[in-house]
Amino acid sequence: MDKLPKEIKEKRVGAKEIPLLGGVDDILGFVHPTLWARSVLEGKPYPIRALVTAARNQMMGDQNTRIVEKAFRKLDFVVTMDLFMTPTAELSDIVLPASSWLERDGIRGHVGYFYVVNIQHRAIEPLYERWDDNRFFIELGKKLGLEFPWGNLEEYFDYRLKARGLRFRELEGVNFIQTPKEYNRLEKGRFEFKTPSKKVELYSTFLEKYGYDPLPRYKAPPEPTPEFPLILIGGKKRLEYVHSTGREIDMLRKRVPEPVIEMSPETAKERGIQDGDWVCLETISFGDKERVRFKAKLVEKFLALVVAVEHGWWFPEVKDPRHGCYDSNINLVTTGDLYDPIYGSTNLKSIPCRIYKA
Repeated sequence: MDKLPKEIKEKRVGAKEIPLLGGVDDILGFVHPTLWARSVLEGKPYPIRALVTAARNQMMGDQNTRIVEKAFRKLDFVVTMDLFMTPTAELSDIVLPASSWLERDGIRGHVGYFYVVNIQHRAIEPLYERWDDNRFFIELGKKLGLEFPWGNLEEYFDYRLKARGLRFRELEGVNFIQTPKEYNRLEKGRFEFKTPSKKVELYSTFLEKYGYDPLPRYKAPPEPTPEFPLILIGGKKRLEYVHSTGREIDMLRKRVPEPVIEMSPETAKERGIQDGDWVCLETISFGDKERVRFKAKLVEKFLALVVAVEHGWWFPEVKDPRHGCYDSNINLVTTGDLYDPIYGSTNLKSIPCRIYKA
């Protein structure tokens, strides 16, 4: 992304609306999903006609699912690379078989643990026609005439290890590289904070530069109403599943077979709901136009005002191409307009809602 000319970056969808997310300075370099779908449907700031996606199930991961589907159906050409036929893959013109983690090499870093680099070694060669995502995008870039400092996967890994004086082939049997930790670097003059002032900033000159309030201020979420008296937490996760993946794996589905909504016994009693009942949920954003279903789980000492649901639920066993992605998908009742104006984070934890026995 840092090789793109400024005039091209200025055309990135959302560059003006959320500059810290997708602006010309490449702070994050992302396009907000709501703005992407809106651009496809409205043709503003320009029409988007094709999409290539890998390891991404937009039909489950993006807010306002019906708008996402409309956007997919309007595109002229869609390519999805995945391990399974997800609801998103079903909407694609071409589905490419991705390699699993057992079939791929890799280098994994983390901004919070910069002194540790994880080295991933494949257990087997990729089966059938499966490709590593990185290999696919390198080859696609070459076909498009783009210039990279690497020509294949091994050269790409060597490029990333160059500063450490290593080559990927030399790391056989090595699972991680760790550089020595150095404490008190600030006092020794060997460290500075990555802020414009080089100091710890309670008053953010970085946000001020972009025209945002430099001081943190509390903004109250939407208040519950008599019609929608509960607060929804919509992003609950389970250990068995990562986002929308894993529902097609029998062993995991035996552990967690159905989508769950957690609530207090008092909240359930008021509505005639018992543990294990199927419950319908509606939000203030959509009213009775959209609803999703979850199985009730009563939790002692749970706040009576709050309900929490699991996200990412679809049903691979359902033969319809949508695979039941509208049944218990919390993003069906989550509007795409409720996002943080600075970084674009979606509001998933304070949405007024109502529930009733299905």
